[in-house]
Amino acid sequence: MRALLSALRCFLRYLEEKELTPKRLSLAVPSSGARKTIVIPTITVQEEQDILSVTARSTVMGKRNYAMVLLALRTGLRSIDIANLKLLDIKWKAGTIEIVQVKTGQPLILPLLDEVGNAMADYILNGRPYSNEPYIFLRTQAPYQKLSSHSACYGVSCKIMHDAGIRQGVNERKGFHCLRHSLAARMLAQEVPLPVISSILGHGNPESTKTYLSTDLEHLRVCALPLDGIEVDQEELR
Repeated sequence: MRALLSALRCFLRYLEEKELTPKRLSLAVPSSGARKTIVIPTITVQEEQDILSVTARSTVMGKRNYAMVLLALRTGLRSIDIANLKLLDIKWKAGTIEIVQVKTGQPLILPLLDEVGNAMADYILNGRPYSNEPYIFLRTQAPYQKLSSHSACYGVSCKIMHDAGIRQGVNERKGFHCLRHSLAARMLAQEVPLPVISSILGHGNPESTKTYLSTDLEHLRVCALPLDGIEVDQEELR
């Protein structure tokens, strides 16, 4: 529709320039709205390694933050689901993470990867404060309560990215969603089907996964058409 409206508007302007119509009909063509270009924030493999390497796992906060970041990187869980993750959500014997997503209200079952399980076990056994709270990730200072969802997770990711020296430019997103995007981009680059990516990320609408297509630069280059045979000189471009 955007292309049709633009073509119609150009045609009517041509009629007006040639004085073939007494009225400015081009003004009656509705606008289709500005085209929005969505830039999906991701991190590189090297940046991922930098993030994990700068987290000091010798401290209580470091153990907690490392487990949280690793969860986001390896499972793509949203920050609100990480903050609300409960001890009973980890099925150690089955090797799964089973939750009901806060955003969609839909159940989600993910594999408990060894790397993620080891990081969470290290925090639970050696770093998590004693508390009757059912949630895994708690404040490091009393009162030992659950983290305040998005804001706390954003603070964790901002600190780690600052320590790693990545994404420090103006308006560069630094939240856990950036790590979620990165997982989707990696899977897409490895030719994992979109429905599989959608199910792992727990999308309520499978169409949401298509936004990650813009991150797959290698496959986008394959789609690009060459300009051979349609060369133009400078005069023609004027």
